[in-house]
Amino acid sequence: MKKPLFTLALLCLITTGIAQKTTRIDQYSLPSTAIENKTIVLEMPYGQSSILNIYGDTTALLTAGNFFIDIVCTDYPSRLSLTVLNQQRLHSFLQRFPFIKKSSITKVHILRQLNGAEKEKAETMFHGLVVRFATRQTTTTMKEDIDHFDDVVELLEKDSSVITEHTVSKAEKDSILLMLKLKRGQISRPTGPVKYEPKPYDVGATGYDRTKRSPRDSVVVISPKQALKRGLITKAAYKAYDWTPWINLYYHQVGDSVMPVHMPSLTREITVKDTLSVSRAPIIPDSTLLKIFRRLRWKNYTIVGDVTVSMYPYSTQLLWWIKNYSTDSVTSSYVFFNDGDERPDAEKIIGRTGGIYAKECNSFAAVKKLIRETMEKGSGGDRPENDIEALIAGEREFPDRDFQVLIADNKAPVKDMALVTSLRKPVRIILCGADPYFINPDYLNLARKTKGSVHLAEQDLNALSLIREGEALRIGYKIFVLHEGLFTEKDEERK
Repeated sequence: MKKPLFTLALLCLITTGIAQKTTRIDQYSLPSTAIENKTIVLEMPYGQSSILNIYGDTTALLTAGNFFIDIVCTDYPSRLSLTVLNQQRLHSFLQRFPFIKKSSITKVHILRQLNGAEKEKAETMFHGLVVRFATRQTTTTMKEDIDHFDDVVELLEKDSSVITEHTVSKAEKDSILLMLKLKRGQISRPTGPVKYEPKPYDVGATGYDRTKRSPRDSVVVISPKQALKRGLITKAAYKAYDWTPWINLYYHQVGDSVMPVHMPSLTREITVKDTLSVSRAPIIPDSTLLKIFRRLRWKNYTIVGDVTVSMYPYSTQLLWWIKNYSTDSVTSSYVFFNDGDERPDAEKIIGRTGGIYAKECNSFAAVKKLIRETMEKGSGGDRPENDIEALIAGEREFPDRDFQVLIADNKAPVKDMALVTSLRKPVRIILCGADPYFINPDYLNLARKTKGSVHLAEQDLNALSLIREGEALRIGYKIFVLHEGLFTEKDEERK
């Protein structure tokens, strides 16, 4: 009896301080865009916490900052608390990747699938962790983002039609399909000693030989320019693929172990045949901004854009729109911020963090220049951003505008919410990187305090200021309740 009690105490100690909420849903939908959206899937057995398989590029975890974790279980037995089991599952993740600090886990969502209320059905459903993460901002990652930004803009300037909204690629569909086949026993796991090596695939009109794919293949999605720069492909391969924005490099693992944490050192050059080209590959994995601009035609406003690490896909969407419809279709007033330039975190004072650049821009070239210059001056820092400070600067620089449109990162908390009372105009928020399982309440509260609104890819949240104390707001699978003037996520652990 002492051992289980000790284990429970240890797990509680490990998970103490991590924000956890439970939501009941019918059935969890596995992400189909794990590669682009920085997501790792850990499959676990029904009722157990051991790791069966890991899907996604685990090397990206080495540069990850904040983590947002879905622990997916089934509602069987419906009256049984699954707290200990889910804590064990989280512990397995932390043990598997010991370099990940507990303090970097921003939120844990426990999702109980109601369709698994019977054991026979529950055993066939997905169990485990879906780990979403944001890249940690450093000088290196910011330079990589600038390189990606430059690549996309270069393509834009040649032909804006190369940028398309995201559709699930063959590689992504096959990855999910193979995972399901593995789960259903339609394919078996390879046995033998663990070995990790590049594996060639055929490239051509018919794509690649799918029979050679493994559900545990690791995929690096990268631009040809970056692949050449890192020595992952030859100059011949670069010349063959310089027309496409992305190529996928596949690495194959043989054996019954999960994927290694580190990408192996390549023992031979990767040739053209080792890469997979996706014709007209979409640059935009999340077309939130384009969908909102098509749906809503605002006038007389200022755009305030977060251009910190990993926000370049949304900056390029803005440029795509301007390229196709001109600045007259949006605005000429712009503010971009990078959260403090090169200032160390310890020196960032609320209201005086800096890294904010405002300018009247009347052309594609002017907006592009302002975005890039702001990105270049940012070189690292904490994840929370100085959104309010940037909005205050927008009101000061462009006093004649009726409201402001904030292009915000759903994964980044607002560090300076205490300054919200200084804002005098409504803030309409384009929330980038949101999904049905996670909406950052900071932006709901910012919109409510300023009598503004929040806009998602498929939904507009207006009149948030009219919601009364104790009333609930449902967004995707989450329920937020207004408590003491703030939206807080509802915990559905108990019915």
